[in-house]
Amino acid sequence: MKSGFTLIELIVTFGIIAVLLALVAPNFLSLQTRTTLHQTSVELISDIRGQQLNAMTNSQTAFGVYFDPDQYILFTGSVYNVSAPGNFTVPLGPTVNFSAVNIPGSSLVFLPGSGEVSGFNGSANTLSLSDSQDGASFTFTLNKIGVITSVQ
Repeated sequence: MKSGFTLIELIVTFGIIAVLLALVAPNFLSLQTRTTLHQTSVELISDIRGQQLNAMTNSQTAFGVYFDPDQYILFTGSVYNVSAPGNFTVPLGPTVNFSAVNIPGSSLVFLPGSGEVSGFNGSANTLSLSDSQDGASFTFTLNKIGVITSVQ
């Protein structure tokens, strides 16, 4: 007598594994999407703080961030100049974009020395970052001194 599995036993086992994978796979894909959005928001906050720190440590030059729908640009100076050689473009992920930029001129400029937001408007101080794949989003609110006061 030989030992082993019958064809029926193998088919049932593989069927159970296939059903479990079909149930678990969407959760893994959703987790990856949320992780991408979260990582992008952490990087954005870090870049905003970095530009503010640059402005605070330099008493002559302002630093800023310009927001496009699918990217943001780190720049030097009090006004965003698209052709400036020092601009640094940070692309967002393929499914991540800015769904709403409620900042005047889509540009956040930090004043030299103090790091305060130039021309701050308390009613126009939010950014919304969203993922088009699963609809998740984060909304950032900034205050006059350039601190992100809430993330929703």
